[in-house]
Amino acid sequence: MGSEILSPLSAPEPESAGSEQAVVRSTEPSPASQEQPLWARLSVTDWIVLVCLLVLFGPMFHALYALWSDPQAPQAYGLLILPAALALVWMMRSRLVGVPVQPAHAGLIPTALGIGCLLLGTTINALTISGFGFVLTIWGVVLTRYGWPVVKKLWFPLGFLLAMVPLPHEFLNVITFPLQGISVKGAALLLTPLGDVMTRGTRIFLHNYTLDVVAPCSGLTIVLPLFVLSLYYLYMVDAPLWKKGILVLLTIPVAMAVNAVRVALIGVVGEFYGATAADTFHDYSGLITVAAGFAVLILIAQEIKCSHISEEITL
Repeated sequence: MGSEILSPLSAPEPESAGSEQAVVRSTEPSPASQEQPLWARLSVTDWIVLVCLLVLFGPMFHALYALWSDPQAPQAYGLLILPAALALVWMMRSRLVGVPVQPAHAGLIPTALGIGCLLLGTTINALTISGFGFVLTIWGVVLTRYGWPVVKKLWFPLGFLLAMVPLPHEFLNVITFPLQGISVKGAALLLTPLGDVMTRGTRIFLHNYTLDVVAPCSGLTIVLPLFVLSLYYLYMVDAPLWKKGILVLLTIPVAMAVNAVRVALIGVVGEFYGATAADTFHDYSGLITVAAGFAVLILIAQEIKCSHISEEITL
């Protein structure tokens, strides 16, 4: 009789232990969920946050688009920075598989600071401060939602967003004039086969045409995009840091050299075909010059064995 009472009491013990183990296991991230890419783990809350960010920073991007849409603006490439950063995250998707999601409340600090910068920049009409606020906010949101493991993996795409922040006009003015002088001297040297070439200030005097090397021709519109493009490329390359450093240092002289060629070609077109043709060539030669400068850097990268794309990048 006693055994009949004890047997049903003793039988459930392993079941209760198993149920406790099941409860413990259920609180741990499942392997299947960890193998999903981050964008597959987006919740309804995540989408709401994204929509709120679009609404919050929409006016800032509208103002930035007006700045970027000017082809002669030094940072006209800013329009491509956010898509380029998102494309890099996509190319890094193999690195993100299996990364644990560990939300961190510390991300609320840069988020709040970023929104504060947006409000301040909007109040005083300073796009530099507003743009920096956007970058801070994105860092904060990613840290809050995904945690430090994901931020460490995505440090470059997140940092690359700084390239879209407009540089202060005071800084641009300081570096523009020296670049103008270099461009004038380089172009005048290349134009010497055409005959007597005189320079005065930022002007180059040819026989039939006077070339005024104004701010957009100073080389700044070549140096900045080429520098940003080089950083983007070098991050994807698997090579020693010192080789990458060499290419970064070569960016400025290469940019100034190809810009001097561009200015000289504008002078040649103006000399033989007139001012209208020179103006047309000037307007459409900027992008070609950036491409030519990048091609030169690629050739140098191949020579020093710094052109192998990392296996962690999926093109």
